[in-house]
Amino acid sequence: IPCRTGTFAYLHTLTSNNPRKIRASTVEVSQVFQQRVALVVASKVDTELLLGDGTTGHVRGLFNTTGAATSELDVTDIDSLLTAIDVAYANEIKPTHWFVNGSDFIKLRKLKDTTGRYLIESDVTQDVTYRLHGVPVIASNKVPAGKALLVDMGQVIVVRDIAPSIQILTELYAGTGEVGIKVQARYDLTVTHPQAVTVLTATP
Repeated sequence: IPCRTGTFAYLHTLTSNNPRKIRASTVEVSQVFQQRVALVVASKVDTELLLGDGTTGHVRGLFNTTGAATSELDVTDIDSLLTAIDVAYANEIKPTHWFVNGSDFIKLRKLKDTTGRYLIESDVTQDVTYRLHGVPVIASNKVPAGKALLVDMGQVIVVRDIAPSIQILTELYAGTGEVGIKVQARYDLTVTHPQAVTVLTATP
């Protein structure tokens, strides 16, 4: 498996917390910090794993997978998604997830048949997850508009640092009375079969 040994990207996040808000909190201070740091770090990691360009300090995200399959995205024609599934099947890939921009997903959700019925509906017999041609959808505004991914997540490997470093910075925000928290962790991502990723792009 080409895990690109030694190419871990150091991901840095920096957030600040206002002591007044912490004092006014009705929960423990440690919980306030944990929630804030977890939110910021998760957002940074999600962005990198999707969009990282692989340059120094960045993960090579799924959208930039070398050798990924490609297909066209047309949010006015749900059949364009079926074409992408066909591309995946032709590459012996059984996709497990879509990654779609939130606004693009709503456009797809609005599509109706000739009787006025929506073409996409959630399967209430299983869960509230929406599916496009049977494949679960993750809608996120971290996905650029006019782009989408069709992925077999079973072939995506994420490697992470089990001992990230955390620094408390009391001087950086001294002028505002805030406390800074710097988190540094190493991550890498690899796809065991590049064509497990199909990148969809809308035609201008």
